Amino acid sequence: MRKKSKILYVHHAGGYGGAPKSMGYIIKNLNLDLYHPVLLNISQGPINDFFSKEVGCELIIDSKFMRPFHGSYVVENSISIFLRNWIFFNTDCA
Repeated sequence: MRKKSKILYVHHAGGYGGAPKSMGYIIKNLNLDLYHPVLLNISQGPINDFFSKEVGCELIIDSKFMRPFHGSYVVENSISIFLRNWIFFNTDCA
């Protein structure tokens, strides 16, 4: 029998929203004979129960290096927003 490949998903907040619900749908529809889903979340919150109980994936919660952030921090923005986000990220991780 083939060994299952682990797939690591990362989420950035603890609340419900469209992104985690969509990710939950993707994880629920994985072929669990081939893959073992693992979710790393950097925040406590109700979405963690959703992932661990309803979706059924392994859950790791680790908020030592980052704090929750909005998804718009990682999309293209102006140079000033990029620099602010870069400083915010480096300050939190230092």
